Amino acid sequence: MPQISPLVWCYSSFLGAVIVILMIMCAEWEGGLSVVDDMAECGLSSLKW
Repeated sequence: MPQISPLVWCYSSFLGAVIVILMIMCAEWEGGLSVVDDMAECGLSSLKW
């Protein structure tokens, strides 16, 4: 595994937190669950690459 710099790690953590917050906000809206499902499917498919 290549060593990850602290700056990249902090940026990735911050980006992940923002995505989680956006997913929670979307889930609170009517019909937002379908959006979260689509985001989860896209995330899982991108991890397979």
